[in-house]
Amino acid sequence: MIGLDDVDSFSRFAVQHAAVVSTACPSVIHPYRILTVDDDGNEAYLFDIPKDIRGNRHCYPAIYNIRPALVGIPPGCILDETIDRDAMILYRMPKEKLLDKTILLESLMVNGIL
Repeated sequence: MIGLDDVDSFSRFAVQHAAVVSTACPSVIHPYRILTVDDDGNEAYLFDIPKDIRGNRHCYPAIYNIRPALVGIPPGCILDETIDRDAMILYRMPKEKLLDKTILLESLMVNGIL
């Protein structure tokens, strides 16, 4: 769970940027490992893995899930229906601090059941 030290650290980070800042954590599943199944039952990777890193998972680019537990919005920023995610700055935190209540196991942890 997020503590006061985390909030202070996030705040110091966010004020240094002129873009929206959101917390994020490493993704559990890399998009290169996701399979799809067509109507005939054939499996295929959702994304093509570049040949130069195929078979070398340690070479995959780092992927983060946006988990907006803390969000820094700079002065003068106008928020509408869409936020330019390309301009968003990610503040990386461990997954254990950014539990997602929409995931059953994590919801039980948030509610103190586990």
